[in-house]
Amino acid sequence: MVKKATVYALFIILAGCAVVQDLQFEEAKENGNILAIIGGGSYAPNSAGGVDVSIEFKNLSDKTIKYITFKVVPYNAVDDVVECEIRGISERLLKATGPIAANDVRSDMVWQDVWYNTTIKRCTAVVYKIIYMDGSSLERPNNIFWVK
Repeated sequence: MVKKATVYALFIILAGCAVVQDLQFEEAKENGNILAIIGGGSYAPNSAGGVDVSIEFKNLSDKTIKYITFKVVPYNAVDDVVECEIRGISERLLKATGPIAANDVRSDMVWQDVWYNTTIKRCTAVVYKIIYMDGSSLERPNNIFWVK
């Protein structure tokens, strides 16, 4: 009986969170935002020092996205920008290929071995460019909603 009650409580909490997030998305879209960044970040370095990056996002626009490019930058434990020890660069452009329809969520975006550096603890990401299926595009859009 206790297990059932726990499962029901967990279901209610998760359903409540989903409703709150849906309301956030609706409000963000009403405010003119075209994309919501839901989550993501860098993974701990693998045995070779390679660091993977994931980004989860939702298309809030009424258009289908053909490509979206993110600019990511790695940081160490004291928030200094660090470089890839092999390529000698910090900033990387990561491209996701659609189609990503209006209101679709992409939670499967993982780029492997973006940098090689065992001191990387986190990264930041910005939307660099969006190309839509209709041929239109946006560079460095600022109407992006970041879910908290």
